[in-house]
Amino acid sequence: MENDLSSSGAHGQVLYPLPDEVTLELLQYADPLSIRKMRLTCKAVHRVTYERKLWTSTLDRLCDELEIFKPTFPMDKMTLPELEHAATAPYRFMDLVKLCSSPHGIYVIPFQTREHLQRMPGKWVGQADAEVVETHNFCLVPGGRFLIASWESELILWDLGYSLKQYVDPFPVALGELHGNLITTKPTTNGEELIIATVARDSDLALYQINPTATPRAEFSLIATLPGVVEDYNSPCRVIRLADNVAVVWESCEFVIWNWAEGTACRWETSLTPGRDFQPRNLMVYASERYIVACTTGATIYVWDIPLESLEPLPDQISGLDDIHMVTNKPRLMKLFKRPWGQGCTVHFMTTMPRWLPHPQKDNYFCLVTGEHGGAETHLRLFEVHELQEQGSGYPLSSHRVTEVVHRVTYPSNPAKFVGCSESKSPLFRFGEDFIFCAASGEKEMVTTVLSLPEQIGSDQSPKLDNLTNLDSATLTPPDRVWVRDGRRLSFDTRSGFCPMSGRLVYLATQEQIYISDFLLPLPDR
Repeated sequence: MENDLSSSGAHGQVLYPLPDEVTLELLQYADPLSIRKMRLTCKAVHRVTYERKLWTSTLDRLCDELEIFKPTFPMDKMTLPELEHAATAPYRFMDLVKLCSSPHGIYVIPFQTREHLQRMPGKWVGQADAEVVETHNFCLVPGGRFLIASWESELILWDLGYSLKQYVDPFPVALGELHGNLITTKPTTNGEELIIATVARDSDLALYQINPTATPRAEFSLIATLPGVVEDYNSPCRVIRLADNVAVVWESCEFVIWNWAEGTACRWETSLTPGRDFQPRNLMVYASERYIVACTTGATIYVWDIPLESLEPLPDQISGLDDIHMVTNKPRLMKLFKRPWGQGCTVHFMTTMPRWLPHPQKDNYFCLVTGEHGGAETHLRLFEVHELQEQGSGYPLSSHRVTEVVHRVTYPSNPAKFVGCSESKSPLFRFGEDFIFCAASGEKEMVTTVLSLPEQIGSDQSPKLDNLTNLDSATLTPPDRVWVRDGRRLSFDTRSGFCPMSGRLVYLATQEQIYISDFLLPLPDR
């Protein structure tokens, strides 16, 4: 690149003396929207902002910051407008939600909504060449391109495309044998592959791994199984934390920690007594690298340390939970937060940071949406978990303190929207000083919410703020669009996918119809 000598004054004085290489280096530290604004300053900067190297490095950095699955974007094949679109998408989607936020529940019209009729090649003689898949569960990989689903005896991977102009193949990229249900998925630490957790009908917890961009074809590989971990196939078994080597499992009234790489595990009973405020199926649970947080519908919060030092080798033959080493692990914190707005308060749902996040400093927030039975308001409350180093206690791990950093922000939309939607929600994504999540409403529509952190967050004397924090909410689908089965709402963890990093929402309209809604217009070609 050469310096732009045309950017000079009337007497030959150079108005922009920096070489293009220096300008390029400086722009790589700016956010994508600022880079596009800098394009309007002068010819020299304008030219540098169209350098491909600038946008590939910006998108690569954004993937690291937001934990986006990097194979989503084949950067060496993408056009410059596609690179700019991908890098600016998180900023533009957040701005769109804030712009369209309304207490009247105005529907945000997506740029396009595609119906994805999933097809499978015919397997038997006389069968049609392609049959329609009735999806049981699916997960959208962070980035919005890859969709993993389970159907009958198959584990399936679809490629939904990284660009709105791409043709979406109805046939899967990869198939694997599966006798059960998909639970969750996460990117590996190297950012190149995916780990998938499933529960089989024979009560086994099975883990698979796949490289979705492998050539000539991607394949599912079984990497580990934990036999008999599910005592009842219909019980509320949930993998609440999935890391490269460790899984944290909630099964009925027990937690199981399993290090499949080393073949070790332990378990403990929660000692929670089922009652009006607690049922195993309704317990809202989240695990980070160091602790587990659980919340009952009656607004009681429990925190356990994860006893990694108590893991013991598994026996050669495992038939069930009784074969896993039992430890005593009482809650390090039990907190019934105050309900000054009256009796009968209930927690509609709990949304937490994504279970795949590898960085403990990023995953210490969770959010509760609460309300009163028959009340006039729905409230959002944000909590932060702090580690407390105990001296002289003899306990090898840290305990934790839960601080309510945003208190009772009133929801601007219909308070009945979230009643009974305890599992119909996405993770809580953090983007700068904003949090965003999406939840299914009682009107069978998808609603997204952006909560902005107050400036006081981060100080030791951060006050609890009533209605001083910005909260924006927008409806992403028309009413009655979300599929309901047996009178119960979908489970958002496995029946829909929300990716604010790409502005994409994937959800079931019927058991055979998947809708892909993209909310951002593609950027024009130069």
